[in-house]
Amino acid sequence: MNTPLPRSLDPAPGELLPGYLLRLSHRIGISPGDLAHRCGLIQGNRLPTQPLVRLDADQAQQIATVCRLETTEVHGLTLTSQDPGYSPLGATYLGQRQSPMDMANSGWVFTAFSRYCPDCLTDTVDLPGGPVWQGSWRLPHIFICPRHNRHLSWRCPAWGAPAFSNGYQADGRWRPSQLAPGLRLRLHPAQCRHRPAGGWDAACGARLDCTPAAFTPPTTAAAQPQHKPSSGWPQPPLPAPKATSRASGSRPPPNSFSTTSALRSWRSAPPGLPPPTSSPPSSTWARSLPTPKPCVEAPSNASDRRAMGGWPDPSTIRLLIHGNAPP
Repeated sequence: MNTPLPRSLDPAPGELLPGYLLRLSHRIGISPGDLAHRCGLIQGNRLPTQPLVRLDADQAQQIATVCRLETTEVHGLTLTSQDPGYSPLGATYLGQRQSPMDMANSGWVFTAFSRYCPDCLTDTVDLPGGPVWQGSWRLPHIFICPRHNRHLSWRCPAWGAPAFSNGYQADGRWRPSQLAPGLRLRLHPAQCRHRPAGGWDAACGARLDCTPAAFTPPTTAAAQPQHKPSSGWPQPPLPAPKATSRASGSRPPPNSFSTTSALRSWRSAPPGLPPPTSSPPSSTWARSLPTPKPCVEAPSNASDRRAMGGWPDPSTIRLLIHGNAPP
């Protein structure tokens, strides 16, 4: 299905393909799975994680056609394009030729979940389609947000589930990871997509773009190890207070990012489809969900977690994800 969508969005600087799929599908009112199918990313009934790392030429071309993007923009949604200096994501690593599947399964990138900064999600929540999920949050050595001087979060504040993940099975093993969890769920990109009971049960739905009342900022000594490897990673500036539509065909000026210049707010319809009569007002770009509930802290003890759905304790989770190292 290579028919271009009637409308699309510009990728934000540093945005990763899974987050872009969530943002665009939410904006045009379809599920992420439907959009991924149009883009040729579905294999069987799964959405594999390899495109997180790298896209081949045919995949990139189909995504570009469907989403009305340039192929360079599509490749920019992958980790190898965003951080070419990160050796484990290179085509050749330790003398061995790597496929995208090898890189996705090597453990040098988080494919089963994503860290996140609640403040960054809040800063971009009113952009068309919702907030931006950064590619840098998927790398193990990125654990501090330099803009907001805080440690990145990695769990839902309501259930304690790893963010942007399918969660765990009852025996503590990861459920099969996908590029975007909850393919049929039409949720806001800032909502937790974890299904506590698995299957087709309702998703958690808790908002991740909320900041706890108090948190301890990282020390200078803690931030120093991250500084060098992440110094070249693009950091998106704060968006403009209000989003306005931009005429189709105009291109954003180089090295700029705002809701009026860097977002491809509705492009013109393809031949044979009538163009939109007017761009939606900025108020319609806000969340289509009820007012978010206050942040809910994750259960503090193992018995509470078991009562809420059999969630493993934090030491088990850390061991599964990081080995013996803290998150």
